[in-house]
Amino acid sequence: MTEKIGRNEPCTCGSGKKYKNCCLNKSTAPRKFTAKWLGSPQKKTEPVNLMERTFGEAIAHAAQQETPPLISKSFKQQSEDVKENHPS
Repeated sequence: MTEKIGRNEPCTCGSGKKYKNCCLNKSTAPRKFTAKWLGSPQKKTEPVNLMERTFGEAIAHAAQQETPPLISKSFKQQSEDVKENHPS
């Protein structure tokens, strides 16, 4: 059984308009916007996989490049500072 939509309620098509100003006079009933796909396990991991593919390749590429001495020295100093201030 389909739920009846009130004329002054937001349209379920997702336009943000009132139902009476949007889909009331259309020949087909508007589809109710649902976000069921957000709950699927595949969709939850999809952004993570995309980030790993995109940034993982960039990080691997950067690791293969020679680090300029100034950056290398600065990074080494920061690493030592972190170890001194945050012992394991």
